[in-house]
Amino acid sequence: ASKINSQDLTGIKATARTETTIGFANGDYTIDISTTNATSNSANTETATISFSVLGTPNIGSSAEALTDAVNAFNEQSSKTGITAKLNDAKTGIILENDEGKNINVTLKSTNTIYMGNASNGSAPAVSVKGSTTGTTFTAAGQVTLDSARSYSVTLASSMNIQAGVLSGGSMGNSTAATTYGSTLQRVDSLDITTIKGANDAIHICDSAIDAVNAQRAKYGALQNRFEHTISNLQTSHENVSAARSRIQDADYAAETAALSRNQVLQQAATSMLTQANNLPQNILTLLG
Repeated sequence: ASKINSQDLTGIKATARTETTIGFANGDYTIDISTTNATSNSANTETATISFSVLGTPNIGSSAEALTDAVNAFNEQSSKTGITAKLNDAKTGIILENDEGKNINVTLKSTNTIYMGNASNGSAPAVSVKGSTTGTTFTAAGQVTLDSARSYSVTLASSMNIQAGVLSGGSMGNSTAATTYGSTLQRVDSLDITTIKGANDAIHICDSAIDAVNAQRAKYGALQNRFEHTISNLQTSHENVSAARSRIQDADYAAETAALSRNQVLQQAATSMLTQANNLPQNILTLLG
């Protein structure tokens, strides 16, 4: 999960989690429980020994009261083991969870029957393993859940033992290199929100939808900003061109007024000089007469 989340360009978020359903027959139980790292298979928490009684219909608990003692016994050791327990929605079994994706190990220390299966929440535990012999150990492996606001695909680079969709009850088995798995669209209208898991999934889908809408808004907002910047540049260019055109075509009133005044002064001076020139002969004739 950490490796997948470190790839920021994919837009895919990964969460590691272990979830398995366990069922019991009627009777008294003593169980060792611990978690191990999936990569090294070495214990990383202390092993806790718990004891409890199941008082109900044999094979599976028939009511919440029948499994209450077992749930409390698991949760009392959760600070040591990292494993929490809760009833499934049908009150027919206990769901064991580890939020770090570590293997959950359950060792039977008594001769009572125990059932351990997949996370078929809402029904009796799907019996994948069953045991009633002291020392029998069950191990539930962790799962990595991939999620994205958009569709995606995963292509294997090498052959590996992979089971896709195990939490939903499906399995694609062992896979070889170049095998590609596609994402599955999760829809709110196909969920049963009367269950805790369905309600949580619905909230998660709505959050993803909001993220997708926000991403589109950010995309369109950036596009709108680019349009506004382009429009502003075009308006500035238009103003500059209009000013240049005005300087070329429009009259410079200050310069033209100064030229007009100069021409008027010259005209008036020429007229005065011509008048004086015309009067000069008359003045001479007057002196002669």
